[in-house]
Amino acid sequence: KNERLQASINNNMGLIYEAQGDFRKALAKKTLALETFRKAKDSIQVGDCYNNLGNLYYKKGDLQKALLYYDSSLVIRQKRNSLDGIATSYINIASVYKKSGKRAMARNYFTEANLIARKIGYKEIIHLSYQGMASIDSLDGKWKSALHNFKLSSAYHDSITNLEKLSNTIRQQMQYGFERKQATDKIKSDARAKREKLKHDQEIQQHKLYTWVGTAASFLMLGIALASYRAFTQKKKFSKLIAEQKSIAEEKQREVLDSIHYARRIQQSRMPNARAVARMLQRFDKFQ
Repeated sequence: KNERLQASINNNMGLIYEAQGDFRKALAKKTLALETFRKAKDSIQVGDCYNNLGNLYYKKGDLQKALLYYDSSLVIRQKRNSLDGIATSYINIASVYKKSGKRAMARNYFTEANLIARKIGYKEIIHLSYQGMASIDSLDGKWKSALHNFKLSSAYHDSITNLEKLSNTIRQQMQYGFERKQATDKIKSDARAKREKLKHDQEIQQHKLYTWVGTAASFLMLGIALASYRAFTQKKKFSKLIAEQKSIAEEKQREVLDSIHYARRIQQSRMPNARAVARMLQRFDKFQ
């Protein structure tokens, strides 16, 4: 596959050099392509390479070599029964004979090319064959036949031109339709992108709102927790203080009660009992 690809590249480069008028480089590239396709046993490409080399030598003016390569191409195309290729080879061979002054041979090949081309509807070759026959008729002084063939050639040329114009028009319409579709798709794509961006922005804003509310709620819960803890701490301190005051009051109360009880015991220990007091009073009355 790589060799065939390289051969195709060489053949195309040969055509480029040919268009630039560099015969030596064109011949080298086309010959390389021919050798590669021969090794690959690709008869289609070999036949085309022979034809391309024939064109190169024809432009250079070496009609003998041009005819040799054209004949080689024709043989391969005949084996493959490639009618369009055979018709093309006939046109090329006829051109060589015409330029060589062999008008009868040229007329025969133009005629054969015309028959095949009309059979398969190959308009380009039909046009060239009628054009070639008109030229031969003119050289032979057959003016009526020349005019007839020239009109036919012009008709097919116009047909080809109109077909090309139609093809260009269709291509332009397709291109316009494609560009219009691209523009429509771009508008839809931009609108979809804007909707997606708007949706994304809304989601971000909603997420920010949820985050803010969550953060605020967290701070509020933290504040409530701190306030509750502070109230609990203060209540605990207040309860402890009350307990301490209560303990102190109870202690003072115990001390007071203990003092009262102690004083009462002292008083009771110093005071005589009731019987002793009664005897003392009796004695006192006797002394009266």
